[in-house]
Amino acid sequence: MGLGVLPERHRFAVSPLNRRRWLSFKANRRGYVAFWIFMVLFVISLFAEFIANDKPFYVSFEGSPIFPAVVTYPETAFGGDFETAADYRDPYLQKLIAEKGGFMLWPPIRYSYNTHNLDLPTPAPSKPTWLLTEEQCKAVVERKGLSGCSDLEYNWLGTDDQGRDVVARLIYGFRLSVLFGLALTIISSVIGVAAGAVQGYFGGWTDLLFQRFIEIWTSIPSLYLLLIISSVLVPGLLRAARDLCCCSPGCRWSGWCAPSSCAGAISNISRPRARSACRTAPSCSGTSCPTRWLPP
Repeated sequence: MGLGVLPERHRFAVSPLNRRRWLSFKANRRGYVAFWIFMVLFVISLFAEFIANDKPFYVSFEGSPIFPAVVTYPETAFGGDFETAADYRDPYLQKLIAEKGGFMLWPPIRYSYNTHNLDLPTPAPSKPTWLLTEEQCKAVVERKGLSGCSDLEYNWLGTDDQGRDVVARLIYGFRLSVLFGLALTIISSVIGVAAGAVQGYFGGWTDLLFQRFIEIWTSIPSLYLLLIISSVLVPGLLRAARDLCCCSPGCRWSGWCAPSSCAGAISNISRPRARSACRTAPSCSGTSCPTRWLPP
């Protein structure tokens, strides 16, 4: 009589349920194509400093490799007079590097998200460079000793009202928005699942008090909360992130409450089984039980 052999289980094997979900998603052709377009754009945006930057990603100076896109160097490192960060768009610094036999490799777009183009042929906001006529470019071309519009540093989608390149700001803004959304979703899920698991496992007054807190939290009007915090925080990235959290229906600070309710319901259902297992497990006691039995 032969011995039965158990099927080999891989640690990261895809479950049949998740496989069916993936196949169902692939059946939605439009959504599947949009997903890959989004992923390609997101991966590209992660290397924004090497696509749109006012610093070269590689400089050869006196035979030594330098990477300004990663490390900030003072002007004195290239023979300049000031200890401030080097401005690689400055003709004076470019001349210093060239005199030492060096060269610079630039990104396709020579502007960062906050670079002001001081040589615009037309007043800001300026239309894309490739739409400008030779007559419009004439003043800048003559001042810089160029032959025509085609020799200017291109603003492919023009500039905003402060002379900043639109494409560069789109790339950096896209990356910031996606990373912020992912971070907020992950943090909200972790807090919500942990809070709901504690509620469902301990029950009683813990569940009651926590649920009342959640109800009060979710009932706070977003507009009032926004006005209160706006009077405290100064304008900046933190304030913009707070505005997004408060005003967007799908991205509120109370976003952790939904996973909290779901985890609490699951914990309530599985509480007798978990407590029974804890009583019989010699290595699990006190507050260590939830951390061992609730995550699965």
